[in-house]
Amino acid sequence: MVKAADAGSTQAALFLGDFYRAATTHPNRAWDRIDTFGRETHWYREAARRGSERGQFLVASEGDRHPYMPLHDNLLDWYIQAARQGNDQAALAIARAYKLGRIKPAELHDFRTWLAQNARPGTVQANVAAALEEDHAPIIN
Repeated sequence: MVKAADAGSTQAALFLGDFYRAATTHPNRAWDRIDTFGRETHWYREAARRGSERGQFLVASEGDRHPYMPLHDNLLDWYIQAARQGNDQAALAIARAYKLGRIKPAELHDFRTWLAQNARPGTVQANVAAALEEDHAPIIN
């Protein structure tokens, strides 16, 4: 599986990320000497770089652990890339962060424009577009 992931297989990279995530959540003495979280993150990041919307969302959500801190630019970029590929969880994460004041309105200009052109009525993306047009909490510094 590692050979396939190293050769460029996005599915293999996602599988390995899932494998190490499962190892992290189900501790076992055999895993004590292995950085399972680091390997999980590595493989999800590889899948994200290869264009996987699931990998992009997982990289962003793994790094997005402080709900009252500003959302780091690279995490916002991963969320936006995943949302543009149809990942509703990523779109909702952007809307939540915006409503909490974790994202400045100017940081979402291009994404809002994209939503206005691409979100179909009645979809999660349409609801996110509407939420991004509303007022938000004061920006967290």
